[in-house]
Amino acid sequence: MTRRLKRSLMLPLMIGLLACSSVGNLHHPTAVDDSIALAASMSVARSGHTATPLASGDVLITGGMNGNGTYFADCEIYSPLNNRFSAAPHMSAKRVGHTATLLNDGKVLIAGGYNGDYLSNAELYDTATGKFTPTGQLTTQRSEHTAVLLDNGKVLLAGGVGTDYSFLGSAELYDPAVGRFTQTGSLTTPREGHTATLLKNGSVLITGGHKDRREAMTVYATAEVYDPAKGVFTSTGNLTIPRHKHAAALLRDGSVLIVGGSDKRDWRGQYDSAEIYDPSSGSFKAIGRMHQGTL
Repeated sequence: MTRRLKRSLMLPLMIGLLACSSVGNLHHPTAVDDSIALAASMSVARSGHTATPLASGDVLITGGMNGNGTYFADCEIYSPLNNRFSAAPHMSAKRVGHTATLLNDGKVLIAGGYNGDYLSNAELYDTATGKFTPTGQLTTQRSEHTAVLLDNGKVLLAGGVGTDYSFLGSAELYDPAVGRFTQTGSLTTPREGHTATLLKNGSVLITGGHKDRREAMTVYATAEVYDPAKGVFTSTGNLTIPRHKHAAALLRDGSVLIVGGSDKRDWRGQYDSAEIYDPSSGSFKAIGRMHQGTL
């Protein structure tokens, strides 16, 4: 759960950026101020939750946990226009380390997670009704996985952690048309703390991550690409350094920016380095460093 718990610390920054872009809100800086301002507070402090921008411009916050191991099923909606959080209906299950994916029809797929048990259930949030409804069961109980909306409208879920603290190499597809999960090809390497990025050609780049814990942990420099047409993962070039708990973003030219993360020491070994993946050559190259390391 470590990756998502630490990544969730980015939420205040994201919410601040959303507040900065609010139209007609005179109480907060606008984007032209080139600044970040604090937004309203959530109803409860939480980590390991998800934050999903909706078509309306609002943001759906789901689940998470607090510091004493209490898991949440409650949700809330952030409105950048009003700089306000409002209560949303509860999910059917308490969850941390789950994924939330905006589908083409505007609904949000909530999948997997952990609440003392690893979860295989999933549900849909309907923005039109503001309600959660159950959908199909995952083929594997999983938490800390990645989820990516594919060009064909299906969702690829890959890796993560499952029952008995096992690291997963399995992957599956959710089809919104039938509300069902089915197995697809397996990762070349079981991973947690990895990234998954949809490329312009419709394939998905998987980078880095780790397996095992503490002294036994192995952090990967390997990467692979998922081909939706064939349903298989194949190895591609290696990252310039092993990294996990990093971030990845698709750039306009089709390359992928990889930033931050850490070695097996986590916050004590966080990186200020960055690199670029070139899909045409399948290779990574280092670029300039950030001002500080990030996880």
